[in-house]
Parts: sequence; structure tokens; C-alpha cells
Amino acid sequence: MHTLLAILETETQRVERVTTVVVVDDDPDYLWLVRFILESGPDKTVIVGETASGEEALALVLQKRPDVVIADLMMPRLNGLELTRRIKQERPQTKILLMSAYTEDTYRRIASVSS
Repeated sequence: MHTLLAILETETQRVERVTTVVVVDDDPDYLWLVRFILESGPDKTVIVGETASGEEALALVLQKRPDVVIADLMMPRLNGLELTRRIKQERPQTKILLMSAYTEDTYRRIASVSS
């Protein structure tokens, strides 16, 4: 019986947690860059979806249920802040990383307008 438990423990230790990611950016070069970085990293990260639209991203997140969303802050129609708010309403356990090429002053203005 102890041998069986040892085998089960060994098999359990071999199972590694995979982090699933959805990437959202309206700039194809940024999408490519994020994909390149993630694919060059550890094998424990899998991109389960990419899109250039915040609206499509929300649908993709609800369908794919990723662990992490990497999104551009400034996108037309549904920006990264509003996307974050909506994702957190539906899937509060999803982690969100917002990225942008804008300056710090721009961030303050955006944050003050969006509360």
C-alpha cells in the first residue's frame, strides 16, 4: 500500500500548473511582441486567445476562462480600464495586466476620468 501512495505522490508532483493567457491589443506589433515574449518563456504559459478588440476580448475571456489577461490600456470602443471592470464583474479570479506606451501624466488623466 505504501508503494502505491509513493507512486501517486510522484505522479502528482510531475503535474505542473499551466497558466493560460489571453492577449488583447489593437496594435499587431504589440500582439506579436507579447506573443514572442510569452512563447520564449517557460513552457508553463499557454496563449489561449488573441484579439485586437476589447469587446472581442470580453467574449473570449468568458469562453476560454484564462488565468491572466494582458491588455492594452488604450483601445477604441472598449478600453483596457473598462475591459478590466467588466472582466472583474464576471471573473474576479482572472488577473489582468494593462500595458501602454503612454506617459505617466496620461495614466493619471485616464484614471481620474474613469474613477
